[in-house]
Amino acid sequence: MATLIGVVSQVVGEVFAVASDGSRRPISEGDRVYAGEQLVTGAAGAVAIAMTNGQQLTLGRDSSMTLDAQMLASSPTSQAPTADAPPPVPSDSDLTDVERLQAAIEAGVDPTLEGEATAAGPGAGGGAGGVGGGHSFVLLGEVGGALDPVIGFPTEGLSTGPEFPDAEPIVDPDIPLPAGPEGFPSGGEASNAVDEEGLPGGIAGGPNDLAGEDTVVIGTLGYSFGPNGIGSFAWSSEGLAALGISSQGVSLTYSVSADGLTLSAFAGDTLVFTLQLTDLAAGTYEFSLFAPLDHAAPEPGGSDENDLFFLFGYSITDGAGNTAAGSLTLGVDDDTPELQGVPGERPSVGGLVHEDALDNGNAEGGQTLTLSGGPGTLDALVNFGADGRGSFSLSGSAEALDSLIALGLTSGGVALAYSVSADGTTLIATAGGNPVFTLVVNPDGSYLFTLQGPLDHPEADGIDAETLGDNSLALDFSGLLVATDGDGDPLADGFDAGSFVIDIEDDVPVLVGAPGERPIVGGLVHEDALDNGNAEGGDQTLTVEGDVGALDALVNFGADGRGGFQLSTAPGALIGLQDLGLTSGNVELFYAVSADGSTLTATAGEGGAPVFTLLVNPDGSYLFTL
Repeated sequence: MATLIGVVSQVVGEVFAVASDGSRRPISEGDRVYAGEQLVTGAAGAVAIAMTNGQQLTLGRDSSMTLDAQMLASSPTSQAPTADAPPPVPSDSDLTDVERLQAAIEAGVDPTLEGEATAAGPGAGGGAGGVGGGHSFVLLGEVGGALDPVIGFPTEGLSTGPEFPDAEPIVDPDIPLPAGPEGFPSGGEASNAVDEEGLPGGIAGGPNDLAGEDTVVIGTLGYSFGPNGIGSFAWSSEGLAALGISSQGVSLTYSVSADGLTLSAFAGDTLVFTLQLTDLAAGTYEFSLFAPLDHAAPEPGGSDENDLFFLFGYSITDGAGNTAAGSLTLGVDDDTPELQGVPGERPSVGGLVHEDALDNGNAEGGQTLTLSGGPGTLDALVNFGADGRGSFSLSGSAEALDSLIALGLTSGGVALAYSVSADGTTLIATAGGNPVFTLVVNPDGSYLFTLQGPLDHPEADGIDAETLGDNSLALDFSGLLVATDGDGDPLADGFDAGSFVIDIEDDVPVLVGAPGERPIVGGLVHEDALDNGNAEGGDQTLTVEGDVGALDALVNFGADGRGGFQLSTAPGALIGLQDLGLTSGNVELFYAVSADGSTLTATAGEGGAPVFTLLVNPDGSYLFTL
């Protein structure tokens, strides 16, 4: 490692340290210099070095000096290296002779003619001094005078050896800097964090949450002014705009107060945060968050209270004008939305629509095919937290649609198929390509459900008030609904089942016409036409029949459309016939309906001779035979 010669204690003008490879660096107070380097001063430059052996090395203007380890060999009491020693000071007599000569020259006297001859070698005192011969002369030599301005540094250069005797110096970290008034200030690197949960409307807790809900934090920057004492401090806004951070979609702007002690951030006219130095000597600061910041959205399908970070730079200046820089890293923890209420007591949104209101339904008045909610209706389900209201949409993921497919709903016996538009606003349900219903969810929390076709209700009981929900088959859209807060964070676990449900009331067939005015299907048969009867000829017959659809005249099938006909096999269905008390050969008739509900048989007593049969087909045709 290169030997440390010393530390620069004072610099005037331009001074450079030149390394063995020819590279040079400007030096300033506090820099180290090493053996093998050459100090070079400019026309107005000078430098003083506090050497590690306690001596002071000085170098004046327009000079150069190569540093080597021999400079450290002398004791602290010996003379430090400077420029070469000046010549002896001339005597008064020397100065007097010179002054006389200078005065004669100024008066126009030729010193080669009038002055005393000087010795110019052996026998020079006499010699050929006559007219026309040689001339005597005075040799003006160096008189020893010197101009030595007092500027605090020698102005001569030193040369103590080759300019570049050593290789590139290597810093030796084990040699400490000299202590004393040459100390300098130093900056610190501090860090801290705040949490948006502490803002109005914030929600404590959440995935990857920062402990606590502090929006105001106090700390120490860790800088030191050093031995020269307290000077000044200033925050810097440099680099903050490049972070691209915003609040509620508005980019932040930054400003530093005239005294440098307060840095403020605004989103438009809204104050978002302030950072203040509260104690110059101690280096304490206070950060206050007043509005939420827009954090990066988590990965699709995820939720995370992630952090964003500011790097605030600052500078300090000590009492001697020396400066140092430091920084504060400040993290801001996100806030995420949650469901309103507690499990088991959460609010819900939805309602009931009626198949009766379809075009071919048996409308009863006051029934509807649509259900809607205005802007903000779905907000009742969500606490958006500090970031405020975001938006609503529908998920078209396979997992989300599976929650509807699992209901197994059909229309006219055909399973429903579901799709969600690319923009996440519209759900469409079809059966064999025929629309059954649509659901539109808008970002503002409004929605519209429209029933376009019937759904098959599982209970064939003819009860008009039956709903899908009676059989746990109501349309639950909770698994498709998505809500995000103001900076894009979704609910961590989505919506609970039952949060957004729309039920559909069944439509059932009714008799055509009003009571007393209903149509009748039937006819007349004649016993005369039996084998042993007294036939009278003409149109007498043993059968009455109706073609396909003949029985449709009796029924308005409603929204679900035409189904089929059959005879009831329910207990008590035959009571009406039995109550007639009909007999054959004085034997009471016995009635039975086939298991498939297509045929009624009447006999004279159980197991007796047949009296008549009635065949009813699903297509509405029938045949009565006596």
